[in-house]
Amino acid sequence: MGGLVGIVRLDGGPVDRAIVERWKTGSRGSRFSRVRTEGAWAYAWFPPPYLASETLDPQPFRLRSGQLVFVEGRLDERDELVRALGPDAARASDPALIAGAYDLWGPTAHERLYGDFAVALWDEGTRRLILARDALGTRSLYYHFDGASVRYATSLHLLLAIPGMPRDIDELALANFMVRATETPERTLYRDIFRVPSGGTVTFSEGTSRKRVYWTLDGIASLRLPRDEDYVEMGRTLLDNAVASRLPATGQVTTTLSGGFDSAAITATAARLLGDRRLTAITRAASAHDPYQQHWFDEKALAGLVAGQYSNIDWIVADELHQHERDFHPEMESAAMGVPVLAPVATWFEPVDLHAAAIGTRSLLSGGWGNATLSWTGNGLCFEQVRGGRLIAAARDVTLRARRQGKPAWPALRRELVASLEPRGLRRWRRERNAGPQGPWQRMAMFAPDFLHSVDYSAHTDSIAHDILRKVPRTGRELRWSMMHRPHPADRHAYLQSRAPHEMLDPFRDRRMAEFTLGTPERQFQRDGIDRWLARRVLADRLPPEVLTQTRRGIQNGEWYHLASLRREATAEAVERMARSPLANRVLDVPFLKSLVDSWPEDAESAMHSEVEHRHMLEYGVAVGSFLRWHEGSNG
Repeated sequence: MGGLVGIVRLDGGPVDRAIVERWKTGSRGSRFSRVRTEGAWAYAWFPPPYLASETLDPQPFRLRSGQLVFVEGRLDERDELVRALGPDAARASDPALIAGAYDLWGPTAHERLYGDFAVALWDEGTRRLILARDALGTRSLYYHFDGASVRYATSLHLLLAIPGMPRDIDELALANFMVRATETPERTLYRDIFRVPSGGTVTFSEGTSRKRVYWTLDGIASLRLPRDEDYVEMGRTLLDNAVASRLPATGQVTTTLSGGFDSAAITATAARLLGDRRLTAITRAASAHDPYQQHWFDEKALAGLVAGQYSNIDWIVADELHQHERDFHPEMESAAMGVPVLAPVATWFEPVDLHAAAIGTRSLLSGGWGNATLSWTGNGLCFEQVRGGRLIAAARDVTLRARRQGKPAWPALRRELVASLEPRGLRRWRRERNAGPQGPWQRMAMFAPDFLHSVDYSAHTDSIAHDILRKVPRTGRELRWSMMHRPHPADRHAYLQSRAPHEMLDPFRDRRMAEFTLGTPERQFQRDGIDRWLARRVLADRLPPEVLTQTRRGIQNGEWYHLASLRREATAEAVERMARSPLANRVLDVPFLKSLVDSWPEDAESAMHSEVEHRHMLEYGVAVGSFLRWHEGSNG
């Protein structure tokens, strides 16, 4: 179990010794052994399984100013920092280098660092605590502040494990979670627990807290290069650097590999950089009948083409039928993680981690953030053209794209041009009017009929300019920025990373790559009706043409109906348990979830027509309901 957790008393009082002793001897075992306390602070770091204990620095780091730095993290531009700190720093660990950066640049050093990190900087003399996260928020950092003390942790479940931690549910945040809203990323599902913002800090001093965001969209300059080819060359250089900075110097190198652009790009780039060193690529494939193959492209076949192009790739196909206890007892991981868990999704991908662990993987590279960076579709182009007065160009590009996708042009023109021309306020009003008295959110999630009204959700969405389901268009930069700041996946990642025997790294989640793509004009991502135009050109030197010319979508877990049928009885029992929970019934339309269980499709082919209801809505409803039932029981 890996993670950082700490307590600081701003009033100068001593930390409760019972909490410190619990960290040392608690039920989570020997990994609690790295515990220190001194006066007004206490700290524990639970080294993740993939770090050898003999390589770990004793923390906290004490700066020349007397301040203390507590660090969890890794660096991307290590060499530049070593040059700034001097040759003696070459042998230092990444956390030690991060501490050295604070010695060199002061309390805003995090703004100049490239990498993944969570930092607590404590100045006992001024009784000031600064919590900081890396620009893209790859490392999570949560806190609770009561005016006199701050409790913080890199994983939500570690913070919740501290005795006396308030656990009241924030119902507005829960509604945001259920409709996938991202406008309030600092709020968690708990009213008194918050996230340090991605690319930001929270400073605590004299009983007050102050939030600051140092990495902003407005602060990223637009990039204007002379030639189209210059964007391609820069993209290739940044991709090479991002992968290289995450490759282990020795030992097993492992990547995930699907048939899409992103994981294929990471795998191919790693294979090129490794030379004669071998790489293992793991592809997750269907383990049972998959009726979607006749409609979607075969990701396994394309993954095989990528693996076959490089002689140093060992290819593993994980296609075994895999079930986990979490699938039959959905409350189990809610209790462990403290958030709703989409158990079937976690289970389907788990064989990749199991194979990686079996071959001794220390770092598993994937490409989940590619869609928000290099392989962005260019879907903001029409909006930008229309708002710039280039209506003819917008109509031409929409028509070309529709034809390339084999779709009629007129519906696409009506949908995209009208949306781009319509004032934002008018579109918001019209979408809500057409949705009826319950608003557009009721149809997306399984809310109980009166829940949204009881929390005045419509007024809440207006106050935060929440446009989920109103489908208000935005620029490509704004769309990608929103994708990069989805908070809830990080909650689950923090927990999974703390348990995994290997580090999970995504080279596309690289500040250098993010700043490049956010600054790149939308026209580079879509041209002449071709989406992902930048990625298709950047990756042409490393991926087979069959991958790059693919325009259909691939699908993962296409055998969902078969797997869900195996746990249908357990799902029905979970819904029955939810029906006995007052909290679950307050939030969710439990009778509707029951009706989905009762109307289970007869076969996989017919299930394709009700996938939204019987897969997504039912799975999501069970996840949220099981979480609420656990929460109610844990406090009752």
